Amino acid sequence: SRARDAGWNVAVFSADDGKLIAEPKSEGAVACMTFSGETVYMAPQHGRGKFVAADARTGRIDPDQAPGPAHAKCTPLLATPRWLLYRHRAGGGFTWIDRKTKRTRQYDRIRCCCHYPGLPAYGLLLVQGAGCNCAHPMRAHVALIPGKRAITKYADASRRLVKGEAFGKPPATGDGRVWASWRADRTRGGKTPEAPKLPLRQGWAEKLAGELTPLAVAGDAVFVGSSDRKVRALDAATGRHRWQYIAPGAIRVAPFYWRGRLYFGDD
Repeated sequence: SRARDAGWNVAVFSADDGKLIAEPKSEGAVACMTFSGETVYMAPQHGRGKFVAADARTGRIDPDQAPGPAHAKCTPLLATPRWLLYRHRAGGGFTWIDRKTKRTRQYDRIRCCCHYPGLPAYGLLLVQGAGCNCAHPMRAHVALIPGKRAITKYADASRRLVKGEAFGKPPATGDGRVWASWRADRTRGGKTPEAPKLPLRQGWAEKLAGELTPLAVAGDAVFVGSSDRKVRALDAATGRHRWQYIAPGAIRVAPFYWRGRLYFGDD
């Protein structure tokens, strides 16, 4: 695809002599494309617009082959002789479309990575684990097999429920004076009851290496992680370095302060 004055479009060139064959038009920007047989499928990004299908040899748009509105996320499309597969914009699963009947099916339990929607091979769908910071309960390389979901017979609730020490206790409340993590607290409220002293002025500035995470602030210390694998504690009043910890991998998510301890994860 390439940019033109009228917007984004697609150009088809001959593999034999490099000459321009056609420029099929689409409703919007074409973010990704795939092909199978003699059909090329194109789709916009983030679920905007419709799928476009074109003849791979002539570039002619074939409306009979287009499956309809596109709900694809940023992950590329994948076409097989029978199916068109993509990660849908809900973010947490797959959609696959029967190329002949246009019937759509969805599977919402596994999230693939942003670079590939899964690889169908040997009767399996091989899914690469998500490598980004998006929240999803299962983060692993997974092989999916066809079949119906087994009906699970659950044990009696009285046998399954185990009451731990926290059972029946109200949720712990945080200290409003502590900016515990990204956007302040576990609810991501982004607020504090502490009133600033006006007018505001810059107290200090400190240049640190790497790409920094959002801050956590507790007591008289500021905590920050970095892509250079370090967690640093700075004096809140002066910016002076107090200590640092070198982790095994890059730190890309804000640390979390809770009751005198600092929690963080690394790559």
